[in-house]
Amino acid sequence: MKASCSMFSQIVKLVPRLEFEKLVRDTGAERAAKGLSSWSQVVAMMFCQLRRAHWGSRRRRGLRCPANRHRPWQLYEQVFYQLLDRIYFHSIFLTLP
Repeated sequence: MKASCSMFSQIVKLVPRLEFEKLVRDTGAERAAKGLSSWSQVVAMMFCQLRRAHWGSRRRRGLRCPANRHRPWQLYEQVFYQLLDRIYFHSIFLTLP
């Protein structure tokens, strides 16, 4: 039987877990966070972005939701730039003749 991988899991794999955990340590994101781990939170936010889902009221979406109240925004900024670099790097090799 062939193993299959959902499109969402392929997107999540673009953010390597070990690199993410290093960013969490560097930014101290788990220090005052309650509830979800930083990894669970970023995966949930990615899922909601892809599904265009809305959690709670319009004021409490994305980075402003209660789960992110005590997480530094710098964590998500660094994840974004790492992901952007990774996608850009892959796109260069896909367009080469």
